[in-house]
Amino acid sequence: MTTFANTNRRSGPAGPRGRRSRAAAWCAVFFALAGLAIAGCGGKGYATAPVSGTVTVDGKATPGIAVTFQPIASDKKKEPGPGSAGLTDATGRYKLEIIAPTGKKPGAVVGKHRVTLVTGSAERAPDDDTARPAPKPVVPLKELGKTREFDVPAGGTDKADFALSSK
Repeated sequence: MTTFANTNRRSGPAGPRGRRSRAAAWCAVFFALAGLAIAGCGGKGYATAPVSGTVTVDGKATPGIAVTFQPIASDKKKEPGPGSAGLTDATGRYKLEIIAPTGKKPGAVVGKHRVTLVTGSAERAPDDDTARPAPKPVVPLKELGKTREFDVPAGGTDKADFALSSK
């Protein structure tokens, strides 16, 4: 009679259910977004321009919202370039930075982008696993699933504004 050993590889320092700290979970989200942003980096010769704007919820400036722009491929441009990201400050303003293997550069690739808005969180140390209440979502749930597009003009813009509604 053959007996099989327990092959549960999720046990260990993280616990029997593979629990990770919230900080580790947010790191995973960040790297997933960065991976999406880098996905178009293989192409050469893309133009960039400065991009900034404001995010409001029900007309009020909203800090702590991560804004990502991912260039959309077309028939003419199969590899549109790297994505960009920014975080709203206390006044709801953000400035995009291109995320590329060679480092960060202000702005975004010129052309059409898919825009994502997600709620950020307070940074915590990687070893901080204390229980805390879940933060109140800043981006209204009905807005999270929306597909947004924005066309970055060749001269750039400071009017890449997004007005969200919780109603």
